[in-house]
Amino acid sequence: MAQEIHITNTGSPDLLPLREVYVAAVAGILTADIWKTYPLTQVANAYQALESRTAMGPTVLRPE
Repeated sequence: MAQEIHITNTGSPDLLPLREVYVAAVAGILTADIWKTYPLTQVANAYQALESRTAMGPTVLRPE
C-alpha cells in the first residue's frame, strides 16, 4: 500500500521535518500527479492551457 504525504503550507507543527520529506522522496514514496509536460519550446501552449483553465492539474515545462 502506498503511503502519501501531503504538504499544504509552511510553519504548521504537524508538518514533517524536511529531512523526512527528503528521505521519502529518495525512497520513491512521494509522487507528483502531473497533468501535462511541455517542452520549453512550447511555453506559449502551456501558458495558454493555464490561462484558459483547460489544464486539469500541475503543468511542467522541461528543458530540451
